Amino acid sequence: MDSKEFNSPRKKHFSLKKCSFALTATLAATLLSSAIVSAEPEKTEPKPLEPIGWSEWKIGYVSDPYQMYGPFNYCTSGRGNIGYSLSCSKSLAWSDTYNGTLKIPIPKIEPNIGITISKTSTSTTNYTAVYKYDNQALQIDVRDKFTVKDFNQEYWVYNASNGFQGRLTEQVMATGKQWIGWDYRVVELN
Repeated sequence: MDSKEFNSPRKKHFSLKKCSFALTATLAATLLSSAIVSAEPEKTEPKPLEPIGWSEWKIGYVSDPYQMYGPFNYCTSGRGNIGYSLSCSKSLAWSDTYNGTLKIPIPKIEPNIGITISKTSTSTTNYTAVYKYDNQALQIDVRDKFTVKDFNQEYWVYNASNGFQGRLTEQVMATGKQWIGWDYRVVELN
């Protein structure tokens, strides 16, 4: 490269222009990035806290009572003549029960649905079948008998957003069965 050409005023002018442009671009970028870094969010007044409120599970719908039975179980069998009888008399365990998921403690459920669902005990069966002809073979079976009610458990939320009037947010159905006694059947055997 010719040194005269390199030192010519035209080349110097072009180099300075190029350098000036690069310097301006770098300075603008630096200012812009510092503005972004130092930018602070707008300050706003804090909102007053909303009262927290409360929530609870409670009993909603409760069905009318109806009856339900457990499976039959063998109690006794025998063969006899007309005028004689066969008795089923056994001490058997029984218990109230329920189906479904309970969201409320049992002591709070029972008075609200009108039946018990947590008792357990034993009771003696008491049934007699009479032979209708000579040499008849009979079997007596026994099963549990229940009074049953379906009930709905409801989850209510109370806060300022609903004016503390309560908002129903979840429902869970369950079935309570209160044991009320034994039921029997007589089966004639060959």
